[in-house]
Amino acid sequence: MDLNRDNPGTASEIASRALRHRRELQADRASVLGLLLNKVPLAAHADIVSGVAAELADSGLTFAGGIPYDRIIGTARVNEFANALGAKQIYGRPELIDSGVWGGREDNRFGGRSVHGFLDKLEAIRAQREAEGQTFFRPLVLTTKDRQDLVLGLAAASLSGACPPLGGLVLCDGGACAITPPVHAIMARLGPDTLPVLEVPHGAFETARRMARVNPGILPTSVRKVREARALFGRHVDVDAVASGMAVHREPRLTPKRFPGEVAAAAARFNVDVSRCEVEDHRSSTRLDAYADFLVEARKKKALTKAAALDQLTDINMFGTIMVAMGDADGMVSGATCTTANTIRPALQVLKTPDRRLISSVFFMCLPDRVLVYGDCAVNVEPTAAELAQIATTSADTAAAFGVEPRVAMLSYSTLGSGAGPQVDLVTEATALARAARPDLAIEGPIQYDAAVDPGVAATKVKGRSEVAGRATVCVFPDLNTGNNTYKAVQQSTGAIAIGPLMQGLARPVNDLSRGCTVADIVNTVACTAVQAAGLKAAAQQATSAAAAA
Repeated sequence: MDLNRDNPGTASEIASRALRHRRELQADRASVLGLLLNKVPLAAHADIVSGVAAELADSGLTFAGGIPYDRIIGTARVNEFANALGAKQIYGRPELIDSGVWGGREDNRFGGRSVHGFLDKLEAIRAQREAEGQTFFRPLVLTTKDRQDLVLGLAAASLSGACPPLGGLVLCDGGACAITPPVHAIMARLGPDTLPVLEVPHGAFETARRMARVNPGILPTSVRKVREARALFGRHVDVDAVASGMAVHREPRLTPKRFPGEVAAAAARFNVDVSRCEVEDHRSSTRLDAYADFLVEARKKKALTKAAALDQLTDINMFGTIMVAMGDADGMVSGATCTTANTIRPALQVLKTPDRRLISSVFFMCLPDRVLVYGDCAVNVEPTAAELAQIATTSADTAAAFGVEPRVAMLSYSTLGSGAGPQVDLVTEATALARAARPDLAIEGPIQYDAAVDPGVAATKVKGRSEVAGRATVCVFPDLNTGNNTYKAVQQSTGAIAIGPLMQGLARPVNDLSRGCTVADIVNTVACTAVQAAGLKAAAQQATSAAAAA
């Protein structure tokens, strides 16, 4: 905790402030190791450190010490100004700019006078600062590059010791003119120990504005400050207290017993009614016996025993999948803490449908002006023509369920016969199979991505009328390598939001999250799962009504 070196407060006030900060941090679920004071006034250092230690003795807050205010660390150095100004050092050794600029920002001077007039002014300011009790005065001088008389005069005066010590000379309007050869020769003769001279590309006003905003810090090149900081830390910090605090075993922030309460509190903050939500613990559920019987029946070809089924139900994904299969839940979202295989494997075992044996996936790519459906980008590595056709028709149905009119593009590196090869033949065959299976859908292929989504390109590459070319909403990629890389390339290059992967071909919706998912990813996937579940329910009701009418 930083102290105000001019008015640090009493030990009691400092301790009270520290305890208040601890409460605020803990309210934000932060772990507090202890208190370390910084910038403690040197004159009062011993009294403040001993007083705060006494005040906090019974508070449970570890006090690790107090680092005194240090003139070297607390003062901006020439290299910090150079870094902020984007300056280039043209004279003087590089090590010389790792030196302090003593005095306030107002002591950095603009050299607009004659050389002797400027030296007189510097001497007068130094005398005034010493009268005020400030024993250190080492300003930066700012001038324009055409004042080369000032460059020579200050460099010579600095070497001779005939003027107050200077931090350096900053030349603005760096591109306006150049140091003349005679002046350059003289500066070179003065040697590497001459006054550091920096060149900046800005004008005087902009340079002065940037200089005024420089605050003391520590750069990788601040050798003196780093050395001083290490020394201060070693002398004034109780390293053992800090280390012991870091080594303390801490319980997880959120335990299962606390989870329902946390959910209720969060819901109350956002005015969400969760009173009808049920939380099911897969380890103690009253439905475990019924779920085990269901799993034994579903996996009877594998001769699964009930004991083995109960063992499999200890896996949260298998438990959730059986909940969905038995109608106790409408869908499942998982994957934030497990692999895709762990999420999907139980669904493949118990939720396959007889008419769609292939499981595939789609991403909804939310572009600035439209939404496209990409499939398959997550599951099938090298689909056959028949599998590719099924991915196309299933993806079209998924798009329609979300209000996207399906116009299906079967993607390839060839557009309607412009190229040849085994992969083109595969997409051509898949297109024919998809059209035969679903004559109600607009399907085009093989077609290149640009011709599928860009009307201008389509007009050039596609001859004749096409319902899909330039207007595709569903893009079916020939293999996983192409699909997965394309969706990621579009997402990263355009900033598009990629929602998915959403699984298709299951009797009920089960969707996977990335282990690096965000809250927004989870919310989007849950919402999409709900839409899928509603669509399946609606389709089941229509089928029932049609059967009754027949």
